[in-house]
Amino acid sequence: MNKEIGNLIEKFDLASLIALQNKPAPFTPGEPLFWNDPHISAQMLKAHLDPNSDLASRRPETIDAMVAWIAAEVGLAPGDAVLDLGCGPGLYATRLAQRGMTVTGVDYSRRSIDYAQAAAQTAGLAITYRYENYLELTDENCYDLALLIYGDYCPLSPEQRTRLLANIRRALRPGGYFVFDVSTRTLREKYGVKTTGMQPKAVSGVPGLIWYWKWALIIRKKPSISTNIL
Repeated sequence: MNKEIGNLIEKFDLASLIALQNKPAPFTPGEPLFWNDPHISAQMLKAHLDPNSDLASRRPETIDAMVAWIAAEVGLAPGDAVLDLGCGPGLYATRLAQRGMTVTGVDYSRRSIDYAQAAAQTAGLAITYRYENYLELTDENCYDLALLIYGDYCPLSPEQRTRLLANIRRALRPGGYFVFDVSTRTLREKYGVKTTGMQPKAVSGVPGLIWYWKWALIIRKKPSISTNIL
């Protein structure tokens, strides 16, 4: 019996299993192709497209309001070039293209990009979608606006943030804008939103726009900065 238990322990490598229960250090790299895992990518796409959930993308009415706010805030005009980083299935890119913008979407999930391309073709929208890691972006002086929506900036390490910001600065035309949203502990406490189990929370005067990502930062190349609460 003891020998059988020993064989099972060796087979299941309990030390490795125990190690998996330990909390990783902040910004520890995960699986390199996490977003292409067949099960994870399928569930993520399902969550993105769920109109009654905010777990992966915001709800359609919120996205509509955010796109309208961004377009007005930075003065987007038909024909302006927009780069949507972490575009997922193209929920923001589609709305921007419908407003007449020339849109490029970049995402590291093959399943999301495939869906976005098919949706654009069905809708007759000339959106360019690229399966690419935005940390490896090489575009230069191409865009009037770059977007990074749904708090993608927050989990990046300091080194990754520096690299991403350099990529975006290079990709923007002079006078171009970078719009992204972030969360802070102070703002979560201020609006009574917990870190886990978070639900949308409206703030007086802007219903449907404020939830647990409280701040939208607008940075303009060449340089001036304004910070706005959505």
